[in-house]
Amino acid sequence: MAYLGLPLEMNGYDRGEGRVLVEAGLGRLEGLPEVRAVGLASRLPQSLNNNGFGILIAGHPQNAEDRPIIVDGASIDEGYFDALGLRVLEGRGIELADRDEGRRVAVITQAMAQMYWPGQAVVGRQLSLSRDGDPYLIVGVVEDYKVDTPGEAPMPYLHIPLQRDPMFANYLVAMTTPASRLVPTLERELRALDPDLVFLDTGTLRDMAEIHIFPIRAAAWLIGGFGVLALMLAAIGLYGVIAFSVSRRLREIGIRKALGAETTAVIGMVLRRGMLLVGIGGVVGAAMAAVGARALSSVLFVGAFDPVSFGLAFGVLAGVAAVANVVPARRAAGVDPMVVLRGE
Repeated sequence: MAYLGLPLEMNGYDRGEGRVLVEAGLGRLEGLPEVRAVGLASRLPQSLNNNGFGILIAGHPQNAEDRPIIVDGASIDEGYFDALGLRVLEGRGIELADRDEGRRVAVITQAMAQMYWPGQAVVGRQLSLSRDGDPYLIVGVVEDYKVDTPGEAPMPYLHIPLQRDPMFANYLVAMTTPASRLVPTLERELRALDPDLVFLDTGTLRDMAEIHIFPIRAAAWLIGGFGVLALMLAAIGLYGVIAFSVSRRLREIGIRKALGAETTAVIGMVLRRGMLLVGIGGVVGAAMAAVGARALSSVLFVGAFDPVSFGLAFGVLAGVAAVANVVPARRAAGVDPMVVLRGE
């Protein structure tokens, strides 16, 4: 999904000229073979700027002073939902006639419908954007989508018709091929109408989402680095503890050897005992790590349990524990039992 932000006033267009340019731009973009759909909006999903509305709903005061309810939203055209691939669950979406005739209609997200009209029919309800203004008729409910950040929960969002002569045009372009490679092509199509056009911003919605994700990703890399360091220290400590524990059993190993125990049997015995403790510790550690992961999942866009990460950490520690058991056990099993017993 690509976007192009075109400030018309900055480019020297008045409302009439801007309307002609925007409509011509829509036609050129829709004519490209790689374009599936094109929409217009006052605000892009995942954008850093917010477009808030103060709404009034009869029977839903926000506080004792009955102040307006603040809800984010956007002014959109009839192609917006199609460009984003969103389904209208009830009623209808914004239509061209709504924009041409200046109708006061609105389409809300499913989360907004459930928040203010739970279990009730929503289409046909009314809300106001000011105390003295005419109300807006809700004509449809659209499925929830990510409007501010990639990891957000479903949130109320309001859509109203975009003016036919906006002074700022945000084109949303749905592509059938990777959008990042075709952004320059989209720019050239619009500059064919006016070679001097200046865009405020262009790119893809993935690029916009990356801006939100970057601080989280940087923190994840930092936490991951400390995690790797902790894993290395745990592995070194585990090796030392188990190796010391095995070395203290030299007399036992010597006696078993003197009684005719095979080297492989001695090593197997030591390994079973050591790995049993590792298995118990792994289960307890995994349970505690799962609790910690659940706490971190509230600030990271990941699930509370990642089997790959848990399995990798346990595998590394189990491997280190096996080496820590086998190496000193093999060394001890290769010692002459008489030498060991005489030393004791």
